[in-house]
Amino acid sequence: MKINEELNIIFLILLGLCSVGIAYQDFKERMISLWLIVLFSLLSLLKFLRDYDLSSLYENTIFLLLYMLLSFVILKLYYFLKEKRFTKILDEKIGAGDVLLISTIGLCLEPTIQIVFFTFSFLVTLIIIPFLKTKTAPLGAVLVICFLAYHFAVMLGY
Repeated sequence: MKINEELNIIFLILLGLCSVGIAYQDFKERMISLWLIVLFSLLSLLKFLRDYDLSSLYENTIFLLLYMLLSFVILKLYYFLKEKRFTKILDEKIGAGDVLLISTIGLCLEPTIQIVFFTFSFLVTLIIIPFLKTKTAPLGAVLVICFLAYHFAVMLGY
């Protein structure tokens, strides 16, 4: 095996361990430790920068900011129409940990893949909600599991 392939496997194993920790905490406690999010973010960004250049990161950052702004406006409008008042989105509807994970994952995906990835992840989250005992969705857990699956699919050539 080449050194590059071995490093990819090491990154995926470490990302997998972080993902398991994040998913476990999100499902069990509905909170995620900041150190796990930071470690996941660092590993993800290091892997991305190994595979791409800084200009790709800049492009992804700009697209992610526009995507998050649009998403925020749509959520704000949705909850305004639903509840007839402006609702605080952060920490009431979506957790800070989820926003950090969305940001990290978005930085590591090309713009077109971002749209497909987040749409798929949000749909998976909506699908599993009825099977949970809580009314809140483990979005962070779904995001990291889907991100890990994406990396494995890329590694396998899909």
